[in-house]
Amino acid sequence: MMNILKEKKKYIGIYINIWSNILDQIKFASKLNSMSFSFLFNNFIFNNKKLYHSFHKKFNLACIKYNFSKDYILPHSSFFINLCSPYKKKLIVYVNNFINEVNFCFKLGLKYIVFHPGYNLNLISKEYSLIILSNSINYVISKTKKVILLIENMSGQGTCICYDFNHISKVIDLVYDKSRIGVCFDVCHAFNAGYDLRNFENCENVFSKFENIIGLRYLKALHLSGSKYKFYSKIDRHTILKKSYLGKIVFYWIMRNKLFNNIPIILETRDIKYLREEIIWLYSL
Repeated sequence: MMNILKEKKKYIGIYINIWSNILDQIKFASKLNSMSFSFLFNNFIFNNKKLYHSFHKKFNLACIKYNFSKDYILPHSSFFINLCSPYKKKLIVYVNNFINEVNFCFKLGLKYIVFHPGYNLNLISKEYSLIILSNSINYVISKTKKVILLIENMSGQGTCICYDFNHISKVIDLVYDKSRIGVCFDVCHAFNAGYDLRNFENCENVFSKFENIIGLRYLKALHLSGSKYKFYSKIDRHTILKKSYLGKIVFYWIMRNKLFNNIPIILETRDIKYLREEIIWLYSL
């Protein structure tokens, strides 16, 4: 599986806040040598009609000017959305908000949206949570077009679901349109959920499990960051790449493996002073 290559077709990017000044933010990503970028949705965009209607043209012009392909832009759904909520009235609100986000991505011509699968709040079983999540996804797909919904694997913190590959597999099995579902693999989350990535053999084993349980055809994007806590902590805390309990081998393995070619790879380092250094370092591996 390792497939070491001299030629690396890796699309590394960063998070930007495109709701403030689209042009400046996308320009900033370009200056850091990003090949992709991500942005986080919030309710403000849908409550501000003037901003909503003026956004699309500015976004398209900025992507063209700074040479960003829309195939590698990876928007992230709002963190507050819970698609497996045990509260029916709240679930309706969450699903409708997600539909708005997916439709927005479609209008922008984007290929993907990443979302957190949600929390059962210890009010229902994990098994039933997965059914609710898959039903929510099926409904969203029925009300939207083309955009592929990417489940992000979680760390196991609190009452979240989909920290286990088997959870994700179950959800995908229950999704009717398999062409509209995929996975964004978060390296830090996987490590904290018990998938050890600290040496080459472990990296091979983890992605062999991914292939056997979920299927590598569903791997559409990556989130990269270091882990602030030790292995199997079930704590979702990110840190910079080089100062992490994850070590450095997993990042070398990813950068030298064609499995991760031609997909968006988003750095989740939030400290700006480290971003340029991390991008240079990753491309040097």
